[in-house]
Amino acid sequence: FFKVYGARWAAVKVHELKRTELQAWIDTVGQKSASAATRALNMVKAIINWGMRKDLIPRMVNPCSGVETFECRSRERFVLPAELNRLRAALDEEPNLMRDFFWISLLTGARRSNVLSMRWDEIDFDLATWMIPADKFKNGNSHTIPICALALGILQRRFENREVTSPWVFPGRKANDHLKEPKRAWKRIITRAEITDLHIHDLRRTLGSYMAMNGENQYVIAQMLGHKDLRSTAVYARLNLATVREATESVSDKWQKILALKAEPISKTTKDNPTKGAPKQFKNSSIRFIGADQVMVEARIVSALKSGGSTKKHFYQKMGRHIKLNARELDRILADLESRQIITRHAKDSGSFFFSLFQSQLE
Repeated sequence: FFKVYGARWAAVKVHELKRTELQAWIDTVGQKSASAATRALNMVKAIINWGMRKDLIPRMVNPCSGVETFECRSRERFVLPAELNRLRAALDEEPNLMRDFFWISLLTGARRSNVLSMRWDEIDFDLATWMIPADKFKNGNSHTIPICALALGILQRRFENREVTSPWVFPGRKANDHLKEPKRAWKRIITRAEITDLHIHDLRRTLGSYMAMNGENQYVIAQMLGHKDLRSTAVYARLNLATVREATESVSDKWQKILALKAEPISKTTKDNPTKGAPKQFKNSSIRFIGADQVMVEARIVSALKSGGSTKKHFYQKMGRHIKLNARELDRILADLESRQIITRHAKDSGSFFFSLFQSQLE
């Protein structure tokens, strides 16, 4: 913070700070980034409050009080399904150090600072867990992260090829130090992958988002991400639409019945057969899954395949009763997954089909 803003305030004594000067400063910073302006003001305010609590400065009215800042919306960006393969291809072209760093960031959902400073003595390969000490974790408590099989494989490979004298999973250029700043590598990766507006921290949000779309509740997501306050996890609730969809479909069904009755006089029907000439209606034929909804369906298809399922029947069982997916829409989503090389379709001698994960997804 001092490196960025110190030159502006280094020569100003705390009791000489004026609200008007702080307001002008925040307005200037906010022209470039509203979130940066908010963080900067909060930092100055916290520093002054801390100084008063420690009796380092006299009690005073904090000059930051009353300074107007910018409204900041919580960021919602995460890696979309259509971007995953491009991101993987871009990561594959990176040296092992940077490639593994970003994969571990994505697969654990941990903060960048924690992944950068990950130590071998924090990893338990037998229990497949990573214990982040309290002094390194944001909320002041230690946090244990379960490590999935894919992440565990990456860590085991790195452990076998590690520098014995280094305690760091991702060692830096300097001796006895860890990797410091991956921003340059990240810019190179997303440029190569042709992905825009994706930050390193969005990898953490990606894990939480896909967990929500897979039907996990807020408590499970909060435990994985180490959120002490569930309000921090509430942002992911918007992606778990199963209950909301069920309620919407219930109302829609009632409206459909009412509208169908009212539409009879103007439809091409006869008195004896009121349905004659009317187009055939398929159950849930109007439902189309897009965006987060399609991601949720895709996640359950992949989950079914990983659990040993291979047919559409298995996919429907994985969807559950809350997700009303018609056959035509399922075929469309399966074709989309095939085109992105996530799944493979196989033909049986009987003419039916079964599915499996694309070979690269299993490596």
